[in-house]
Amino acid sequence: MLTEGPVIIRENESFTPQIVNRGGYLLETEAWLEIADTLVAQGGEQYLTLGNFDSFRQKRLKKLAPQPAWRKKFNYYRAYYYLDLVKVEELGPVPLPFPPLLPRIGTDFGEIVPGEAIILQNVHFEFDKDELLPESFPELQNLARLLHQQPDWQVSILGHTDSIGTEAKNLDLSQRRAAAVVAYLQAQGIGSARLHALGQGESQPLRPNDTPENRLINRRVEFVILPPEK
Repeated sequence: MLTEGPVIIRENESFTPQIVNRGGYLLETEAWLEIADTLVAQGGEQYLTLGNFDSFRQKRLKKLAPQPAWRKKFNYYRAYYYLDLVKVEELGPVPLPFPPLLPRIGTDFGEIVPGEAIILQNVHFEFDKDELLPESFPELQNLARLLHQQPDWQVSILGHTDSIGTEAKNLDLSQRRAAAVVAYLQAQGIGSARLHALGQGESQPLRPNDTPENRLINRRVEFVILPPEK
């Protein structure tokens, strides 16, 4: 237990330590056990007290007959455990094994998972151009509303084409279409620093580009919520 001052343990008092062994009492009687844990300091901690902090009334006590050799070296009747090499070390910044997850919230786009692309439905352009058609606006307004609700999120807008035409032309067209979506979101009040346009061209098809129906599926715009920085 970490406290600002020394703790006086009275017989019928109980305390609430910050670190607790959830597994119950330690019953090892032969070997030393290493006990370690991590605690985020709240400020003002000056004293570390180790022990059993339940009141005596909450314990089932049994008097033991110690071996004579132990009685000479230790005040055995008053000891639960032998403690050695106790230390408190500052860890400093601890890198997380994984980036913190974004909060799971219900959205018009389903569950948001950082780093995973979500297709914007019904976002269409004039043929071979980067001009948004009016039927695109409701879906883009939903995205703008979501970004207003989550002001810390940054988003990449990904443009995709089918394989009709040259790779260079398709890459340019997909970049311009992604930029058109970014411009629309900026017009809805989303800061430019939060938006990133990225054309993928024909490099990431969802279906083989062998039928008009498949090519229609491959022509799409996606958004990706960027994972938080470590």
